[in-house]
Amino acid sequence: MLRKLNNFLLLLSLLAMGLSSCSSRKNLQEDTRSVSGKVETLADKPSIAPVELSSRCLSANVGLTVTLGQEKLHVKGKLKMKNGEGVQVSVTPLGIMEAACIEFLPDNINVIYKLKQITTKILYADAAYIGLSGINYAVLESIFQNAVFLPDGRSAHCSPGAVSVESMGDYYRLATGSNGVMKYSFHIDKDSNNLVYTEGVGHAGATIQCTYSGFEDIGGRQFPTKMELLYKAAEPLGLTIEFTKFNNNDFSFVPRKPGASYTELDFEDFISSF
Repeated sequence: MLRKLNNFLLLLSLLAMGLSSCSSRKNLQEDTRSVSGKVETLADKPSIAPVELSSRCLSANVGLTVTLGQEKLHVKGKLKMKNGEGVQVSVTPLGIMEAACIEFLPDNINVIYKLKQITTKILYADAAYIGLSGINYAVLESIFQNAVFLPDGRSAHCSPGAVSVESMGDYYRLATGSNGVMKYSFHIDKDSNNLVYTEGVGHAGATIQCTYSGFEDIGGRQFPTKMELLYKAAEPLGLTIEFTKFNNNDFSFVPRKPGASYTELDFEDFISSF
């Protein structure tokens, strides 16, 4: 079990490092290109994009599966989200005791391994060596929240004229311009109005894809019970999250503060400890 947990946390840490990268926050005029001419935009059909979650907080029990090449590891855990403050994934291999925690925060990513009492902090600006994906915290939060967003992570409803709309069979395809690093597209199911697929393509060849399925009503809004996240760079790295027991009134999210007994390592030393 310990070896499995070590391998799982190693892969999850690498995924966190792979999803983060340096990205400057430019203004909207620099981030997106306005769509003109005969092309329809979200401004013409604002009801296409799903509404945002009504609650600022969401928590759920989760099944987590990390995949790297032929390696696939699964553990149980709990996920908590609070708008603008963080996404926290707690790893509980036996479904009882927390063994590790990874937090996506606005300024950095924290990985805490309780069993070894070690922790590491990843600054988004320090992850440039894995490729400029342009992904920041706001983008990650939007992906976790099944939202349509602009390249800087803000809601697409902030500038609907910058998001093109194209009818493609059973789906509407929404597409943003590029922020100079990444551009995004979204597939909206016409019958359900659910966002079922998100893809980001970077100029360096890196892509991020997220497939959503198993929707159910959460606070008056359809939300997926399964997310399949795939990051493609040198080698595909995937994370599948299966949700159960949603709670959209859980305001208990607080970033962790490891005690004095923990040793903080830089990322490379943290990875080398496994």
